[in-house]
Amino acid sequence: FVVGVRASKVFCLHYLAMNTLYVPQSAAMFRYLERKDFGSAYRLATMGVTDTDWIALAQEALLAMDLDVALKAFIRVRDVRFTELINRVRASRKLTGHDDQVFLGEAHAMIGNFQEAGKVMVKAGRVDLAIKMFSDLKRWDDARFIAGTAQGADVVQLTREQAQWALHNKDWRTAASILVTSEEYGRAIDIMSAHDLADDLIDVVRRLDKSETANLTRCAATFRKGKHMAYAKETYIKMGSQAELLEVYVETEAWEEAFTLSQLIPELGSKVHLPYARWLASQDRFEEAQVEFRKAGRPEETVRMLESLTDAAVAARSFRDAAFFFWSLSVERSKILGSDASEADLDACFELSERAEVYYAYASIHSYITAPFTSFHPEAVFHTARFLIERMARGAPDGVSRVHVLWALSEQAVKLGCFKIARRALDQLASLRLPHGWRDKVDLACIQVRGKAMTDNEELVSGEDVFTGIRSMLNFDILPVVEFQVDPGVSPEQALSLIKHAGSSG
Repeated sequence: FVVGVRASKVFCLHYLAMNTLYVPQSAAMFRYLERKDFGSAYRLATMGVTDTDWIALAQEALLAMDLDVALKAFIRVRDVRFTELINRVRASRKLTGHDDQVFLGEAHAMIGNFQEAGKVMVKAGRVDLAIKMFSDLKRWDDARFIAGTAQGADVVQLTREQAQWALHNKDWRTAASILVTSEEYGRAIDIMSAHDLADDLIDVVRRLDKSETANLTRCAATFRKGKHMAYAKETYIKMGSQAELLEVYVETEAWEEAFTLSQLIPELGSKVHLPYARWLASQDRFEEAQVEFRKAGRPEETVRMLESLTDAAVAARSFRDAAFFFWSLSVERSKILGSDASEADLDACFELSERAEVYYAYASIHSYITAPFTSFHPEAVFHTARFLIERMARGAPDGVSRVHVLWALSEQAVKLGCFKIARRALDQLASLRLPHGWRDKVDLACIQVRGKAMTDNEELVSGEDVFTGIRSMLNFDILPVVEFQVDPGVSPEQALSLIKHAGSSG
């Protein structure tokens, strides 16, 4: 049972033991606080309340500007910050122009009532303190709201501070959007370009006026660097920059749009044909590429392309293609030289043409030797091999095997009864370095041909002594052409007229 009470302590006797119970006076103290009777609340608190109750008493007294009670309560809980605030208030009251409302706003802020603190500061005419408080708290929307409602507030500076804070925290998108809102497009474009914020940057492009060419040009360059070609196209269209728009079409291989634009602006045509020709070459459309190189005025590009194609075709043993490319190279070089070509240049073109004929003929021989089956007629192989032997007298081009040519000639010569030619071919073949496994069959063929008569089939070779030796490129047989000379007194026109008359009458 209870034997005594002192302050907040209740003494109870339990059998022979005395127990002490603590009964805080919190409820009674809060009744005094509701009535703003801070003196009575303080006296009651000294009888015994919790630290939380002391803090509540101190804060309520401070907000009511009862500095004596507030100071004693804060000393009780050893809160130095509020103690210093109260001392500053007391010192300020001794000065002219003092206003408790400013310190009241600071007190609200220290307690954590930021919205109320802002209202008190604005009411006291210290909008700058309210803005600084929210800025320090990074509550930018609240700071901007107060700055927008107050006169003379520097909203631009506030925006810059917010952007700087976002940059410090590496929140690039937020920083850029803030700068765009404050119409600082230059800094916003720098940030977006550095961090490839293309989707945000195109919004800036749509905000900008088309007269702001410097910023638009920077945006377009960023889009092209980041391969955002659709955005780059939109930017150049807004700027009305046709040349750069054409470059975008070329980079994206939008050839139809590029040629449509070049037709509207003919002076831009040269910027389309050359890249289009190179693209055609990369797509193995070489004949079309040649045409485009000519339109671009770059015949040397055609020559360079054909030279690489000839090398590749020979290396791949695609001799029919090699023949076509060498012939095209000869034609292209002759067009470049024109009528002012020197004799050495013409000889070089003629050599390319002859090499094309050699590869064209050798394609049949190569197929005859390497393919498991052949559809070539023996006479065609025979004449083709003889044509190649004649052309290779000055040396065989790369990829052309003299062994293959001589073997094809010897085989077909035996079949056609030209044993003399076969023996000569086999004798030459025996003196060459043969592929692995060929030596036995060549030796056997040499022995077999020795048993044949040393004669040739006159029907196949007799015409060579009569006609000029010019061969048909179809089957490489000797054409029945006879060379003759016109009388010096007959002009070339009269000679052609006589030939035509003789042909029609015959």
